[in-house]
Amino acid sequence: MVRGLVVTAQGQIAVKELAKTKELPPRHVRVQTLNSVASVGTELGMIRGRRQGTCPGEARLGYSAVGVVTESAAEGFQTGQRVAVYGAPYVWHCSELLVPATLAVPVPDNVTNPSAATVGLGAIALHALRSAGTELGHEVVIMGLGILGTILARLAAAAGCFVYASDPLKERRGRVQDPRIRTCHPGELPELVLDQTKGHGADTVFLVMGTADTETLEEAVDLARLRGTVSVVSDAQAQLPRALLFKKETRLIVPQAGGPGRYDEIYEREARDYPYSEVRWTEGRNMESYIRLLAQGFLTVDDLLPEAVPLEEAPSSYAHLEQGGGGELTVVFRY
Repeated sequence: MVRGLVVTAQGQIAVKELAKTKELPPRHVRVQTLNSVASVGTELGMIRGRRQGTCPGEARLGYSAVGVVTESAAEGFQTGQRVAVYGAPYVWHCSELLVPATLAVPVPDNVTNPSAATVGLGAIALHALRSAGTELGHEVVIMGLGILGTILARLAAAAGCFVYASDPLKERRGRVQDPRIRTCHPGELPELVLDQTKGHGADTVFLVMGTADTETLEEAVDLARLRGTVSVVSDAQAQLPRALLFKKETRLIVPQAGGPGRYDEIYEREARDYPYSEVRWTEGRNMESYIRLLAQGFLTVDDLLPEAVPLEEAPSSYAHLEQGGGGELTVVFRY
């Protein structure tokens, strides 16, 4: 039997036992999961939505993991190979996964399992930076320092940006631990950004909060320079502040998760890649790039990750995160 984590229609977290899928589709790999990492904002939103009756039905939780190939029907993957995998519905908090080859990348020996399991978060962060046109020397604001926001802040700093990041929780701000990133309480952010940019504002503001309302979106536009960019990486339930956007001619974008290929059945379910020369940064190539950055020391995330817990401890782990997490940014499951 296979064990997987779901949220029920009533908002309860449960470990389900499922029959093992016998047939492996073409261009897929069967993966025995070692670790998976929670995307806290997304998953808590799914849980709350069902408790509040705004999201119907049962749903699988999670989308980012690492494991070992136990069967391969894809060129370039062998039994026993360690791979990082990403992308619902193929990847979730489950002991065994059937993953399209376009959503799996090899993991070098010097990258730990928990770090590799953040590959989905890393791909999302990289695509957010690329789609915003972030360049060396840009002034970048990160609003929200959960696990995704912190990875995004570190990647922006590694790319040579000047980074200013805010979160209301002191414990989260303390987890950044990177001298290249200036952190503050959200109430102090406008003064910090205006001071550091000589009154111009940021080139790009990334909203990376669990949810973002109209007021938060307006704050982000205020922080951006004239003709700057606001990237909504989080789940925003907001009305567009048209007058403010018009006044500053702000570019507003909502990046599509890990990059081109996401939600395309030909790319994902059929595992047919786009031509390299035509689509340089697919979600799969963003995954590969992220793992290489970890392997070559441009980025570290092990210090952001708590000790792994069994899947059966999920209800208490999510409850702890709902109450602020005591500074923890995510939960890592082991199988």
